[in-house]
Amino acid sequence: MRDGEDNSRVKIRFDSLKELLKDKVNNILEIQGMGKHLLTRMFEMIYLGDWVSYYLSLINGVNPTPIPLITKLKELLSRK
Repeated sequence: MRDGEDNSRVKIRFDSLKELLKDKVNNILEIQGMGKHLLTRMFEMIYLGDWVSYYLSLINGVNPTPIPLITKLKELLSRK
């Protein structure tokens, strides 16, 4: 997930990582948010990332519902 306004150092890091991974993966897909404002683009990418991780877990036979850290947080909050 990239942003058109990424800092030049961040762009170099992403491009370097792509170079390292290109022989180890079948495909590298880059996605950019389309919003007008940075915050809009950030939330677009968070939202997309949530759905991608959800569907990947289903495809891989993993129940996406239990999230240990959130479960622990709920336990802690229920005691207060």
